[in-house]
Amino acid sequence: MVLKFYFNPISQPARTVWWALLATQTQHEPNLINLGDSKPGGSRSEEYLQINASGTVPAIDDDGFRLGESAAILVYLADKFEWTSLYPKDIAVRAKINEYLHWHHRNTREITIGIIRPLAAPPGTYDPVIVEHSKKTALSALKALDKTLSTSIYVAGTPEPTLADMLAYCEISQVSPHFTGVVDFTPFPNLVRWLDLCAQIPGYETSHEAFK
Repeated sequence: MVLKFYFNPISQPARTVWWALLATQTQHEPNLINLGDSKPGGSRSEEYLQINASGTVPAIDDDGFRLGESAAILVYLADKFEWTSLYPKDIAVRAKINEYLHWHHRNTREITIGIIRPLAAPPGTYDPVIVEHSKKTALSALKALDKTLSTSIYVAGTPEPTLADMLAYCEISQVSPHFTGVVDFTPFPNLVRWLDLCAQIPGYETSHEAFK
């Protein structure tokens, strides 16, 4: 059976998985999910909650095997479909990719919580203390990654892009000159170079079309 992929391109984690599927030309059945909606086709619908109990995107159904969480999905698909260009079999390289995938959740991911969501939400929606903490964490993550990229072309120290770069890009690009430009990237010249390189990965145009 064809892999069923549940997503919404507005979601950064879902966009990453979609991008990887497109980049590797992996056959899949895309299913657009309306975020936060309890009606059929929504992320809070009874049908979707049976696929992913957390009610979030992305999720996959691989011939009855269901999985949520973008990093877990990416690694599963890379193993199953042998995406060795994005997830090389060298154990040390994989360890560095995995290191970023784990670090991402409480670092780079804070860009959405501390910067993007407050921009789109009515005043008072989010606790200002939490927002400020997330924003500081996000900016520290950008600084750390810029330092990493001062000595390597890509996030995991590889000569070619990997899953780590795609996951990082979908988060970081939101606040970069590529899209909203709400963060000044002048202090991050290595990130600017890296962003331009990532935008050349196959599947980029389609997966990011919603932001144009």
